[in-house]
This record gives sequence, structure tokens and C-alpha cells, in this order.
Amino acid sequence: GISHPYVNDLHTLERTKRGLMAACPGTDLAVTVDLRGNVLWEWWAAEYGYTETPSGESRSSGRGGEHRNRYYHTRYQATHLNCATMRDPEERFVLCLLFHQGELIQIDRSYPLHQQKGEVILDGLARPHSLERIPGGWVFCNSLAKELVLLDDDLRVSGKIPYDGGWIQDCTRLPNGNIVLNDVDNTVLVEFAGPNWEIAHTTPYPNTWRMGELAVVPAKYEQAFLNAQTVMA
Repeated sequence: GISHPYVNDLHTLERTKRGLMAACPGTDLAVTVDLRGNVLWEWWAAEYGYTETPSGESRSSGRGGEHRNRYYHTRYQATHLNCATMRDPEERFVLCLLFHQGELIQIDRSYPLHQQKGEVILDGLARPHSLERIPGGWVFCNSLAKELVLLDDDLRVSGKIPYDGGWIQDCTRLPNGNIVLNDVDNTVLVEFAGPNWEIAHTTPYPNTWRMGELAVVPAKYEQAFLNAQTVMA
């Protein structure tokens, strides 16, 4: 496994060409590391003007510190940066969702470090989570607004899927083109089918679970997961 002092309240993790990209809301940080845990790139929100928490307290960068065993409540985070993902195959642009600001920002990593503040692509969002690339664009949870938002390849809003339920923690697209969201208040997965995005299926799960990120298991790994499930049962 990989461990690093900067990782706190890990929310999203994705494979990159050189290692892994992580979103760490606890430290208001997007970071890439190699497979040995060495930092390749780091973006601390406090270093780019995000220095005030919702409670009105000042927050400085955590660069150089040990954060693994610390607890930073969401109200004491400046952004609650809960999603970081590469936009392009060249891995020049990073997209991040800022929970408190209600923003989707884009960071151009080709700029000198001091100029990597990030461009606001969308604002006025309501506690966004879980940006995921899908064919023809992107999808994310606009959690407090009770909706999924669809974007085109140019990051313009192309559609919305309203949901009359509880808190939407995450969403993902299935191989058949349907989109699934995780309603953590009601402990149920809700599947929507296009083109009208009507509810096609619901899957309740135990109310003792607190699921964060959803991911589709590639077919080649499906049997291994089923075997592990049998052993755990």
C-alpha cells in the first residue's frame, strides 16, 4: 500500500500515467504521487486564495506537515475539495470540485506553480460531488440541489437529472449507459435510464454501511470480487 503525510479524508483516487491522483478534503489538497508514494504535483487551495473556512477561521497551507492522524471537520476546511480528476489524455488540466464554494475549477499544470490558481468553470453549485467522465462529456452530483448534472466535452451544462430523495453522495455510469446514484440517507442505489432518465431500478443496502465512491468493476475482475464476497460472507 501507499501512505503519505498529506493524505487526509481521502475522497477520490484515480490512476494516472505516472501514478495516482487523490483528492484530500481534510487538507484542501489535490495531489499526484508515483506508485512509491513520492509527490509529483501538489495543489494546496490555501496557497491560491482559499484561506477562510465556513466558520470564519483562517486556514493556511498544510504543505510539509503530517496530516494522516489528524481530524479536520468539514466546517474547518476551506474548500472541502472532494474530487480531482485529469481532464485530458496529456494530463495538463486538472478538474476539481470545491464543496463550500460550489465551484468546478480547472487547473492548468503547464503554468508556473504560482500561476496555477485555477479557473472557475462553473459556479453557483450546491455542495457538488463526484465528477466523472462519460461518453460525450461528464456527470456529477449537485448534492444539495438534489440533482445530477450532465456536462458536454466543453464543460457546459447539457442536462440535469432531478432526484426527489436524500443526500446524493456519488454517481457513476454503467456500461449499458444508465447512471447510478448513491442516496446515503436512504441507503439505496438508484439507477436512471436514458434518454428520459427515468428510474429503472433501485437497490437497497444495509443501513450500517456508509458508502462513499461508486465504481464499476471491470468484467475481468468480476469473479475475483464475487469470490471475495463469498469468503467474507
